[in-house]
Amino acid sequence: MSTAQYPSLFIIFSAEKASFWRLDEDKVTELANIDDRPEKYTDHEGAFRKSGQSGAGEPDTLNARRAENVHHHVKAVAEKAAELWKQEKYKHLSCTATKMYSHLVAEALAKHCPGVEAKVTPGDYVHAHKDEIRDLFHKTLQPA
Repeated sequence: MSTAQYPSLFIIFSAEKASFWRLDEDKVTELANIDDRPEKYTDHEGAFRKSGQSGAGEPDTLNARRAENVHHHVKAVAEKAAELWKQEKYKHLSCTATKMYSHLVAEALAKHCPGVEAKVTPGDYVHAHKDEIRDLFHKTLQPA
């Protein structure tokens, strides 16, 4: 592999977690983690309906809350990426994101990291071990 892409910022994204990695020619360093697990509500919290109707367990309410959590998480990841990008002179930004969210992540990175061409590749690698990071990064460099 050419050294033209080093140092690089690499993000592994899932709906609730993200990890940020710096890749140099000879090493891989974990920079940060974000863990945005949704808040847990009891049956008595959340949306309230007219009497006789369900509250917190209502599917529409749960889906809306889940979508809000994902939106918040995507924004937090993009903001952290922008912060890390400004701290270093990276040559490349790439990310793996679950297929369901890859377009949201790409849009958020474009908004928060203007002028940076971020490559987002679909994939669920949130549990990847440090030894696997370089191979995952190289997969993001390959044409789709």
